[in-house]
Amino acid sequence: MKRAGLAAVLALTLITGVAFSLHSQRGMPMPSPGIGRDGGRDGDRPGIPSPTRKMLKESFEQTQKDVAELSVLAEELKAETEKADADQLSLTIMKKAEAIEKLAERIKNRMKNL
Repeated sequence: MKRAGLAAVLALTLITGVAFSLHSQRGMPMPSPGIGRDGGRDGDRPGIPSPTRKMLKESFEQTQKDVAELSVLAEELKAETEKADADQLSLTIMKKAEAIEKLAERIKNRMKNL
């Protein structure tokens, strides 16, 4: 059982690293902060962030929160697998692994859409 937990943590670490590197590896340039989608200048009104910049910032902040939660869940999964019996698979372990999988998928999809 300890090997399964370690494998899950390693897989989670790999997924998280891939999700963060997806954006930079796609080779797509980030939108220019000075020009809006309609061709106008985003910075024409001082103190008001452009919609694109605001959306990117919110997405980045949510990704940071999700990754922090992912880290906590991975640590909890590791602790659960370390105290589990080799003859028995805990329902808690299964639920945590599913939560990690869903969260990692959500992070990956958000990074693809940036």
